[in-house]
Amino acid sequence: MTTDPRTVSDVESIAAKIGIPIESDWYAAAHQLSEQRRQQLETEFAANEPTKTGWSALVEQFNRFYPKVLKAMLGLSDVLIVFAQTALIAGVPILLIMLLMVEQQRVDHGMALFEVTGPLASFSAIVLVLANLVFELLISWRENQAGYTEPPKHEFSLRILASRVAYMLGRSSDWQPRPKSPAQRFKTVLRVITFTILVLALAGSMQSVIEQTSGNWLDAIQYVVTGLAIRICRCAECASLISICRAEGD
Repeated sequence: MTTDPRTVSDVESIAAKIGIPIESDWYAAAHQLSEQRRQQLETEFAANEPTKTGWSALVEQFNRFYPKVLKAMLGLSDVLIVFAQTALIAGVPILLIMLLMVEQQRVDHGMALFEVTGPLASFSAIVLVLANLVFELLISWRENQAGYTEPPKHEFSLRILASRVAYMLGRSSDWQPRPKSPAQRFKTVLRVITFTILVLALAGSMQSVIEQTSGNWLDAIQYVVTGLAIRICRCAECASLISICRAEGD
């Protein structure tokens, strides 16, 4: 048995062997006595230590206050990081709202090609944009509720293509049906809404060109697409001519 206890564990083991129950107030009293003894030793050490002057005093003060300054700087940096993260997170909804506004205006211009009434075209554009957002949230909520995790994506490979073809034909040795997302019906509707928004937004971006073209809007769209294809062909021809000239120069 330890006759000279130095830690709390030693005291507890001795008390347990003797059969003395330790009360909770004893821990607080022991901590208070240890703090008083520590302060007494620090005071005695400071009194016996010679007084420092000049650079020695500056170094002593620096060593004394440096941990506190470092702790304060770390705390300040943590606060700034929290504020920066909060500002970034708060800015995400604002960016989403701005993107929705831009998308709504593009779709509104596209709807104006089909709908004569302006307020109805604007309302239809708002409905499409909000429906796209609502179905995105519905998909996420339904998959999270069912515990569904989307399979990881892989780089294209002929082996992966062959395994997919074998799966569709049912020829693979370890064939097992692959489950679809529980929100598959929502995804199908979302694809239709997204495609409609893309078409209307593209038509809305070409509204000024379509209005300047004679004939109906279908002829105007064909005119725009034809002109775009011609420009792409001309750019390709120019690129090929430049490459041929560079090859001859080399």
